[in-house]
Amino acid sequence: MRIVCIVAVLMGLNLLSAEEYKLPPAVQKKIDSHQEEVTKIIQEAKKDIQDSQDKMIKALEKELKAETRKGHFNNAMAITELIEGLKKQDEEVGSIFGKNLNIEMKPSRIKILKVALADGDMEKQGQIPHDLIKHVQMKIGRGEYVFNFKKDFAPYFPKGFTFTKGWIDYSLDDGPKVYMEAKGADFVVTIPEPLPKE
Repeated sequence: MRIVCIVAVLMGLNLLSAEEYKLPPAVQKKIDSHQEEVTKIIQEAKKDIQDSQDKMIKALEKELKAETRKGHFNNAMAITELIEGLKKQDEEVGSIFGKNLNIEMKPSRIKILKVALADGDMEKQGQIPHDLIKHVQMKIGRGEYVFNFKKDFAPYFPKGFTFTKGWIDYSLDDGPKVYMEAKGADFVVTIPEPLPKE
């Protein structure tokens, strides 16, 4: 429902811009900013859906091989049909988002190489069932460069999870790796916003 509403809003904005009357600059600026934010939300949702579909298809393909080896061909055929149905859903999702909508994002100049948490010298991020790199990269894509490890990742920590150090490794424009350690009571690290290219 949310996706359909977002697309409807975007279509409405396109119709609005087609009017012969000219909007005041301040209003147009607000609309442009809103449309940019909606674009980012759509792009993130689109990627999340695709990632989920890919994981499901891989899992089903594994089951398909297992059923085929066992000689359970009826089961194998049912799984094959299910995989084809999921692939068709990918196409339907693409049509919901609308291929003509300008929703492709420019790649971020900041590339996150690693996000890690440790207790002493022992890394612990493997205990968190969450893609920390993707999480940080998405925030950067929204223009957010401050990361509070406790607040950003708290919903994903297992019960009783503790850490004494956090850090982010990143590169700018494929340059050298930069190491930024989260310090202080709140474990906050700020990645400098990249300066515009000349």
